[in-house]
Amino acid sequence: MSGSHSTRRASTACSWPAAGIHEARECAHHRSASKGTSIVYFLRLRSGCIYVGVTEDLEQRLRNHVSGQACRTTWFDPPASILRLECCTSLSAARFREAQLKRWSREKKEALIEGDLDTLRALSQSR
Repeated sequence: MSGSHSTRRASTACSWPAAGIHEARECAHHRSASKGTSIVYFLRLRSGCIYVGVTEDLEQRLRNHVSGQACRTTWFDPPASILRLECCTSLSAARFREAQLKRWSREKKEALIEGDLDTLRALSQSR
C-alpha cells in the first residue's frame, strides 16, 4: 500500500471555526484538497480516546461529529481536536488504512501521531 496515502503535518495555529475544533496537527493540503479526496483522520475525543475515521469531505464530517450527527461514539463523546490527517489516493485505500489503524493499540496510534518511529517499530515487532 505504499504510495497510496500521504501524511501532512503543520502548526497548531489553524482551527476549524465552522466545526468548533482546534487542531493539534493540520494537514497542510486539506484546505486545497477538492471534495472527493479521501482522508483518514484521527480525532482526540473529550474523554481522551482516539477516534479514527474516513471521509471525502473533511469539513462537513467534522461539523457532523461536533453536532453529534456523525456516529454514536462522537454523539456520546464529542471531539476535542484533530490529531492527524492522511490523504489517500482513493476511498478504498482510505478504508483499508482506517481498518488497519483501528486494529492498532492506543500506544501504537499515539506513537504514529507523535512521529515516534522507534516506538512504532518496537510495537510493530512485538506482535
